[in-house]
Amino acid sequence: MGPCTGNEVCTSLNRLFLLILIMEIMYSNRKIILNREWFEIDKFTIRFLKYLTEAKIRFAVISGYVAISLGRSRHTEDVDIFVEKVPFQQFKYFWDAATLEFECINAANADDAYHGYLLNNTAIRFSDKGRYIPNVEFKFAKTDLDFYSLENAIDLILNDNLIKISPVELQIAFKAFLGSEKDFEDAAYMYEILKEKLDLELIRSFMIKLKISKSAIKRIGIPI
Repeated sequence: MGPCTGNEVCTSLNRLFLLILIMEIMYSNRKIILNREWFEIDKFTIRFLKYLTEAKIRFAVISGYVAISLGRSRHTEDVDIFVEKVPFQQFKYFWDAATLEFECINAANADDAYHGYLLNNTAIRFSDKGRYIPNVEFKFAKTDLDFYSLENAIDLILNDNLIKISPVELQIAFKAFLGSEKDFEDAAYMYEILKEKLDLELIRSFMIKLKISKSAIKRIGIPI
């Protein structure tokens, strides 16, 4: 392991090597197969995603849960998901099934969620009934990078369960763009654990698009 900067980032990467000893990970052909101990957020996420799959709605999990799904042990209150824009009836099919198990925190019904929130580029949130945490933040893809996440989503097989995640190269760059200490730790973790399989030029292209500074790139451990 090479030098790193920032005590929190270094501590996170040092923990990585202990984690590798207790989990199995394989990455090839845009598929990650991972066997590890369950986190509570994993089972919540998998239970929710099955309703999108059953409704035939394409999705990609993004942001913090991507790092967590890959084994980074940290707390999170939400799981962020991009979904494709679908006709109302298809969304309602999903809604009717999902709300048997989950509740939408900020929309009263399917019509309100779809027309009042999603079509206005506002996310809706789902949680287990009677609870607010953890929750899923659910929004239609809007930007070119959102669509890139959907169209190039990676199959993550976590303990034999399929989770579609945004490409790790994009998520590393996105975390650097967000820029908090937690985000840098997430980015450094994802890069370190998968760097032998990642497309370094693709990461750099996302970094350029998102206008990430050279110092931020070096902080993650990526060679410039």
